[in-house]
Amino acid sequence: MTTVYKMHRFAAVGLMALAFISALLAVAAPAFTPVASAQGDLITTEDLLPTEFSENVGLGNADVRVTIANIIKAALSFLGIVAVCFVLYGGVKWMTAGGNTEGAKEAQKIMISALIGLAIILSAWAITS
Repeated sequence: MTTVYKMHRFAAVGLMALAFISALLAVAAPAFTPVASAQGDLITTEDLLPTEFSENVGLGNADVRVTIANIIKAALSFLGIVAVCFVLYGGVKWMTAGGNTEGAKEAQKIMISALIGLAIILSAWAITS
C-alpha cells in the first residue's frame, strides 16, 4: 500500500467516526427551554416532577427501541452522505489524474471502497427500517 492511500484510508475512517459522534450528539442532546411560572420567575428542575421535566425538555414517552432506531437511521443517513462525498472525491481525482495511471488506479480504489461502504450503509439502513 502506498503512503498516500494509507493517509486517505485514515482520513476516511476519522471522518466517519467524527460524523457518527456528531450525529449522536445532535440527536441525543435536546435543548432545554426554561419555563416561566405564573409569577414570572423561572422554574428550576427541582420544581418539576420527572414526567413534567421530560415533557418540557422534549424527551417524550416513546419506546426506547424506536428512539434507538431513529438514532441509528440518522447516523446511517449522515454516513451515506459521507460515502457519496468520497465517491465524488474519487471521481474528481480520477478526472484530474491527467493520464497518470497511478493516480487513476488510486482514484478507482477510492471509488470502489466508497461504493462498497455505501452498499453496506444502505443494507444496514434497510435492516434498521
